Amino acid sequence: MGTGHEVGRQFLNKQTGVSHHHLFTLMHQQLTDYRQLKGGPGSKDKPGGYGKVRGVGFGTAWQNNVAETIEFLQQRQQLPPPLTSVNLVGHSRGAVTCIMLAHAMAATAGLQAVRVNIFAIDPVPGGYSDFSGGAGSPFEIPSTVDEYTSILMENAGDPFFACLSE
Repeated sequence: MGTGHEVGRQFLNKQTGVSHHHLFTLMHQQLTDYRQLKGGPGSKDKPGGYGKVRGVGFGTAWQNNVAETIEFLQQRQQLPPPLTSVNLVGHSRGAVTCIMLAHAMAATAGLQAVRVNIFAIDPVPGGYSDFSGGAGSPFEIPSTVDEYTSILMENAGDPFFACLSE
């Protein structure tokens, strides 16, 4: 999920007065099999005392999402049938986290042959150092990615959250 978005959080439509779930929460509820939904940087469900300010301001805690998911995938890979591909969907910094997860998978024994498909909605890294220290760059798609589709916001105008459009 994107920066500050929490798993299961409901949003109030001010025009209709109706509460609804975040798109990713709804998608997660519809899926079956093995799946994970991770809160974005700055959400309350990120461990480690990073806090909302550091999470929102600097994307801190994306590394936790990658590490937790790598651990999950390694455990899942021990069960039959072995994974041959995974689908990753993310929004904002969550979309960039998907790219970083694909890099981490390509660098992890037992996951290097797993093919990756990414659907990235408005992928923004935040500051250029927010995604440093990973197995690769958020500006490069790893060779293990078969399909990469992104939806880019046009004319957002925020210099700190410029979209990955190259």
